[in-house]
Amino acid sequence: GVHPHDATRALENPNLANTLESLVTSNRDVVAAVGECGLDYDRNFSAPSDQLKAFELQCELSLRVRLPLFLHERAAHEAFVGVLEKVNAKAASAAGAASNGVPSEAPWSALRGVLHCYTGEKADELARCVGLGLHFGITGWVVDERPGRGAGLAALVPSIPLDRLMVETDAPFLVPRNVKPTPKVNTPALLPHVAKAVADLYGMDAKEFGAATTRNAKAFFGL
Repeated sequence: GVHPHDATRALENPNLANTLESLVTSNRDVVAAVGECGLDYDRNFSAPSDQLKAFELQCELSLRVRLPLFLHERAAHEAFVGVLEKVNAKAASAAGAASNGVPSEAPWSALRGVLHCYTGEKADELARCVGLGLHFGITGWVVDERPGRGAGLAALVPSIPLDRLMVETDAPFLVPRNVKPTPKVNTPALLPHVAKAVADLYGMDAKEFGAATTRNAKAFFGL
């Protein structure tokens, strides 16, 4: 996939959609998702117009190849959900028009995606994403107690349906600060510390919580 930071450069390829689809179809045995893709209006390393074009293109690809999206969103909630809703509406219309005898390999009629490294703090924005059927990946950000960091997310996390939740590290970034002494570089080996912190927010046993999020990930990615 094409990260929003790289959208402008990627669109220099006039056949970007075909290029990405070829990469997926020729590596279907190892490709589990389309992405990381989305919008990042926090840094705007690519022009917003290019980010929108590359994101919509990859959403449409996700439907065609029947793979979920691995999503990125920073400071772009309205535009982000707008793209998802637009693509879903087009897909639903197309599915309705071809409702008789639709083959099993037909494009999906709705997007499936996981919001990677979710850091949201607003209940209304979370509700809108839940309504779109999205899953949520929680990282060590949730245990960052410094001002302006993870407290807002920690308060919101228990509102995420458990069957939509996954945990991740975003290594080498976002070292979980409940690791003592706190290392300078994050690694996948620190995932249990993220899981324990989120399990506590749900009031769950860490082992049961880990089993639940593992089931979610396996089902989502078809593993």
